[in-house]
Amino acid sequence: MAQLVVYNLQEDVSERLQLRARRHRQSTEEEVREILRNAVKDESAQREPLGSRTKTLRPHPARGRAARAGQRARGAGDPSRRRVAGQEPEVSRRPRD
Repeated sequence: MAQLVVYNLQEDVSERLQLRARRHRQSTEEEVREILRNAVKDESAQREPLGSRTKTLRPHPARGRAARAGQRARGAGDPSRRRVAGQEPEVSRRPRD
């Protein structure tokens, strides 16, 4: 088994490691081994590329910009604001005095 010596470790770091080891009811050495095992395990785990899950994520149907866009596409809302393809909206103008 390999040995590791850490020089110039700050006193407060050493004290916090000892406190953490006591909380977990193990020696400081075992606590440090556990921390190092977890640190290496996390890095060696294969991670999905950033953005790879965005295809599977869908917004909640009742919220957000997509929901409002869907309502507009279906023509929901105020009927006077609906546009029909090929027709210009009516514009009423009052003559100026």
